[in-house]
Amino acid sequence: MLGSDLRAMAQGLHFLSDTNCRFLYGRIGPYPAWVREIPGSQLLLSAAAKPGANGVLPAAEDIRRMLPQGAVLSIKITPFRWQVVVKRGKTPETTLLVKQVFDTLEQYFSQNGYRPCCAKCGAEGVMPIYQCGQIMRALCDDCAGETAFLAKKDRKRPSKLGKGILGALGGTALGTAVSLLLSFLFWMACSLAFYVLEAGFYSMFGNTQDAVTIIGLTALIWLIPALSGLLMLAFVCGFLMMLPASKGYALLGGKYDVRGIAVSVLCVGAFLFAFYFWLLGGLSFAEPAYYSIGVIRIGGLYFDMNSLMASAIFSACYVPGIAIAGFGEMDRQKRREAFRRLL
Repeated sequence: MLGSDLRAMAQGLHFLSDTNCRFLYGRIGPYPAWVREIPGSQLLLSAAAKPGANGVLPAAEDIRRMLPQGAVLSIKITPFRWQVVVKRGKTPETTLLVKQVFDTLEQYFSQNGYRPCCAKCGAEGVMPIYQCGQIMRALCDDCAGETAFLAKKDRKRPSKLGKGILGALGGTALGTAVSLLLSFLFWMACSLAFYVLEAGFYSMFGNTQDAVTIIGLTALIWLIPALSGLLMLAFVCGFLMMLPASKGYALLGGKYDVRGIAVSVLCVGAFLFAFYFWLLGGLSFAEPAYYSIGVIRIGGLYFDMNSLMASAIFSACYVPGIAIAGFGEMDRQKRREAFRRLL
């Protein structure tokens, strides 16, 4: 990802940057230009320009020969927009490469009478640059108005609840499996470390009262990092469960909106509560050995209210991770739906 390298690249190119959406934008002479990352550690460089009167678009291979050799992966030339894909390396080298490409394109545009234009309809003029979801475009007023209308319509379109629920359930199941594996590895590591210490004390002091006392004190001290580790594990597991749940809802539901948040949280919460309620023996088909105020019978089932309360408390430990994953996905959805003027 561009991430922290974005600002350094922007300064080297004299462009502006958007650290949230991770792209650069600016002008090469009068021509609108922008940069964004694409999969495969590659950068997509774009510029909006059209040939002058009676101008003819050149072949992509002719332009490739003018650009730095080896780093340019592909070139696409359309009547209103030029696109060049380059490899992304270390920030200084990548900044220099992008600058060379844009300088070459600006020089070619100037020498051959190209004019700045709208990247969608080709209307001539120095057009503003807009963010359209996770891409950018240089748009005229008419195209900008049409795009803004479609973006607003898309924002108002609700998600598909039925398919979204299926996606959230599938994502939660996947996240639960990963969380259980992670929890198992955590407990194995803690148990192994304690058994190693216990064996070490017995080898040093023998099976004596001193060894038992030291092991007991060690167990008490061990509780501090163990409890801290448990809280951190709950945070990580909550994140790992909520992230695929929200992704699953967005994938099948079409978008991630307020309904998506509610469904994802309910799915994750239900999985967590059901797991702890089962683990603590909160539900039984057999009559308990004794009745207490904490046991309620409904039909042929016996519910332990103490286990119910404990399950709710344990599930609450996962809330921070769930919240971070949920808000992160909501922020990504807003970026996907964003439409705003940048320059």
